[in-house]
Amino acid sequence: AATGDLPLELSQMREREIDMALADFDCRVAVDYDARQAAVVNETETQFVNDHRSALEALRSAFEQRS
Repeated sequence: AATGDLPLELSQMREREIDMALADFDCRVAVDYDARQAAVVNETETQFVNDHRSALEALRSAFEQRS
């Protein structure tokens, strides 16, 4: 049956979206997604800084000289 004033098709789409969002949330919790993503981002950013340290230090020096 339709929910409120929504036509049946939109109501069904809404229910499916809610079901998918809940499944996504449950999956993220089950695999500790936020912590794992943060670890990957941290590792990637650390590697970037290590790979580009001299350029980053030169950029910092240039900005410090302008101040």
